[in-house]
Amino acid sequence: MSETNFCTRRGIANDWRESINSSRRWERQSRPVSCAVQLILVKSSSNANLRQETLEARFERLANQWDDETAFLSSATSLVLNSAYQQIIGMGPAVLPLILRHLDFRGGHWFWALKHISGEDPIALKDAGDYEKMREAWLKWGREHHYL
Repeated sequence: MSETNFCTRRGIANDWRESINSSRRWERQSRPVSCAVQLILVKSSSNANLRQETLEARFERLANQWDDETAFLSSATSLVLNSAYQQIIGMGPAVLPLILRHLDFRGGHWFWALKHISGEDPIALKDAGDYEKMREAWLKWGREHHYL
């Protein structure tokens, strides 16, 4: 099947023409455009119309997913290796205030993420394993570093 037939059969060529016409910053070309280029134009046009998920909304979605998926787990390893938790860590330092706020109001085992994102560990060795003392140490750290 040729590129043109593939694109036309799936309505991609028409979508491309509509997205170009509606954006007004593109001019219709008289020569045929390859399917790959049409697909790129359709995808970028579609993405421009979608509402971008904010950092806070993404964090909340992932935190809720993590809570749901790990609610009945007791293994600390399973908690921190969960995909949603790892995605939150991957969001980097920008989520530190969100994690600390979540820890303050809703609790949760955010200590691994906080340590790996911040590169710090304010928990005293004697307090390791004591949830409330660990939580207070991180909240104090957050206030001292102006995240809370």
